[in-house]
Amino acid sequence: IEERPELKTAARSIESYLTQRRYDVIVPQQQDFLNNYQQTFQALDNQDDDPSYKLALSVGTDLYITYAVDIESNYVGSTDNRKASVSVRAYETTTARLLGTETGYSESRPGMDAVVTEEAIHDAIDKVLARINAYWKDDLLRGVQYKVILTLSSKFDRAQMSRIQDDVATVIKGISDRSKENVATDKTLDYVIWVKPDKYGQARDLFNALRDNFAAKSSGAVIERRQLNRKLLLLAIN
Repeated sequence: IEERPELKTAARSIESYLTQRRYDVIVPQQQDFLNNYQQTFQALDNQDDDPSYKLALSVGTDLYITYAVDIESNYVGSTDNRKASVSVRAYETTTARLLGTETGYSESRPGMDAVVTEEAIHDAIDKVLARINAYWKDDLLRGVQYKVILTLSSKFDRAQMSRIQDDVATVIKGISDRSKENVATDKTLDYVIWVKPDKYGQARDLFNALRDNFAAKSSGAVIERRQLNRKLLLLAIN
C-alpha cells in the first residue's frame, strides 16, 4: 500500500474519473488475493513477476492501470510553484497487452500537491481511454485476441509430445484468423491468437472449439480446461 500522499491522490482521481464515465472500477485492498492466486499461474513461471497483473486477474477485471507521479518544485521569488507529471499505463488484463501509455502534465502553479496531481491525472487518463477505445474498435475488425497456455502431461514421451504440439498448431491455425506461438517447450505451449468476435465472443466458445477440433485430430490425448478467465485460457493436455 502506497503511503505517498500524491499517489493516494492519483488513485482517487483515477477512480473518480472512471466512475463518472460509467466504468466499473474494482479497487481491491486485501493483498491476500495475491497469496491465494499464485498456484493457478504455475504455467507462467517463466514470466516476470507482476503483482498488479495477478491481482487484476484474481478479481476478474478487463483492464488494469498503473501510474507514477512526479512533482517538481520551482521557486519564483518567494512563491513555491508546483508542477506535476503523471505517467499512466493501461493493460488488457488477461493478455497483458499494453493498450495505452500517456503522460499528463499540470500547469506550474502555487498550491498543494494534490491540486497539480489531479490536473495531471485528468490530462493523462483522457488520452489513455481514447487509445483503449481505439484498440477495441480495431479488434472488431482484426479479431478478438486471446492468450492460450497449454500444459502437457509428463506422461507423454518425446515422440508423443512432438506430435501433440504439431496437432495443436494445426488446430489453432484452422480456427484462428492469425496466431503467434510465443513458447514451445516439452511441457508448455504459449499462444496468442486472433479469432472472429461473432464466432468466439467468449473464452468458453474458443475452448470448446479447441477441445473438439483437437479430439478429432489427435488420438490418445485430450485438451481439458484448467481455467477460463476473460481472454486467458489455461488448459491441460492429458
